[in-house]
Amino acid sequence: MSKQKPIRHQTVGALQIDLVLENIFKYLKIKDVAVCRMINRHWGSVATPLFKGMISKVAVYFSLSRGQSDIDKYCDYVSTIGPDCVKYSNFTFYEPKNASLFLAKCGQHVATLTFQWVLSDSLELLMEILTSDEAPNLKTIEIADLSLDQRSETFLNNYAVTKVATQIKTISIKKCHTTTEIGQELFSRLFRMCPNLREAITWSQSEQVLHGLLGADRARNLSHLSLERMDRAILETLYRNKDQFHLKWLKIGHLHSIGGEQQFLGFLHVQANTLESFIVCAISNNLAGTGITFPKQMPNLKLLRLGLPRISGCAKYINLSTFLLDNWDQQSPSVWGLELPAGGLWPEHVQKLGHLFPNLKELSLGYQSGHALREIWTSFPGMESCTLCVGLDKTCNIDTAGFLKLDEILTGFSKKEMKKAKKMCGDIGKPRFGSITNLKHLRELTVHSGPFRRRDQGVRLNNDCVTDIGLSYALQKLEALKYLVIKGHSVSQKTVRDFCRVRDLYDDSSRGVLKLTSHPRSRYDSPHPMCMEDELNYVTT
Repeated sequence: MSKQKPIRHQTVGALQIDLVLENIFKYLKIKDVAVCRMINRHWGSVATPLFKGMISKVAVYFSLSRGQSDIDKYCDYVSTIGPDCVKYSNFTFYEPKNASLFLAKCGQHVATLTFQWVLSDSLELLMEILTSDEAPNLKTIEIADLSLDQRSETFLNNYAVTKVATQIKTISIKKCHTTTEIGQELFSRLFRMCPNLREAITWSQSEQVLHGLLGADRARNLSHLSLERMDRAILETLYRNKDQFHLKWLKIGHLHSIGGEQQFLGFLHVQANTLESFIVCAISNNLAGTGITFPKQMPNLKLLRLGLPRISGCAKYINLSTFLLDNWDQQSPSVWGLELPAGGLWPEHVQKLGHLFPNLKELSLGYQSGHALREIWTSFPGMESCTLCVGLDKTCNIDTAGFLKLDEILTGFSKKEMKKAKKMCGDIGKPRFGSITNLKHLRELTVHSGPFRRRDQGVRLNNDCVTDIGLSYALQKLEALKYLVIKGHSVSQKTVRDFCRVRDLYDDSSRGVLKLTSHPRSRYDSPHPMCMEDELNYVTT
């Protein structure tokens, strides 16, 4: 029989384990912490004090193969950990059957439910979950794949709505496989059950969802509407019912409107006084005329994103002057975020944008000429976040005259001056041109290698890369910078280490991508909306 270890030795060993785990957790992503906490309660006790104040949104995923055992583990954790327990609010289930068992045990703190599948045989259970008293704080329902057959029609014809789900504020449907009749009937009933619905997100079958909203008289309540596409039929529906909508947020994945510019303008006119965010991810090549004409005044607009990459087959870029600038002449001091597509900007356009949006904080630009870029440094002096797309399409028809190399963007030195700087170890005085270092309030900079923010890869002239001189100069001048990502660099590890030490930054770089942040595995602050993923954007370029 082995000797029992002294109690003191056991305590020291446990403390050492906790210290090791604490260091591990510092470098884990929040989602990793969620997994660890479910696997081992001891890990959870270490993670809780570290992350209790940081966790705002964590999705706990219960898989199909181990779903029930994971559910039991989590419920045991909630019931035994005590006051230090972090009660997650966002959960993903394979289908509603698993969720109903979970809600009976842990439904009080659930705010978001996501289902991978909702089929005809689980439709009734979904309706019961929506109106269940076991989830009083449930605000959001997300369905990844809704697939219904003729059995659903029989159920819907016989189903009577006896209770309403007053707590539901958001319904999101990714994929929808069903007939038009069944889809419209389901959405109409689903929305009718949710009298306080504020947000509708559809990634497919946008027309069915729209008719369901109107049929249930829920369009009047909506503040957020996200549509995967807008074609002529959807635009006509919106225009006919424009007075029922008073939106704060409008997002369109693909704009496929043919000759509907005036109808779109009519719809936007009604939304002009309430709209705060307007996003178009992509535009088709068959859009006639100006594309989108904006109301002359949108007093509450804060975020304008026109990503507009070319859909496959589209042979030209949007004429941005015709598309936006010629129709807008009123200052919009409320706008803080702007995204514009590749090409089309001349220095005079940038000057006008600076006049239109004097309080702009965040800018994301598709590839532009050097002349336009240099104007940006003076037109938006208060900018805090900037994403520059510096790659070209292989078939790009943008004039590359005045093309700036990456080091020129960061320093303002000309090509000749950069060559001289490399020979003299960087000491050549002040640059001849302005550079991004003029932006004294810049806290976040992303230099993206694609022609658009949503495209990963583009072509760089002469295999251009950021060098030690460019990075050193930029970091010395940009004193407010807390987050830097550069895709395409030849910066030495020594330079990175030196600046991380001096500026108290963390090196989270990977192969080919330089990433410096103020905190391990996280941003310096909450993620900027300009950097969020466009989930509705299925553009392939």
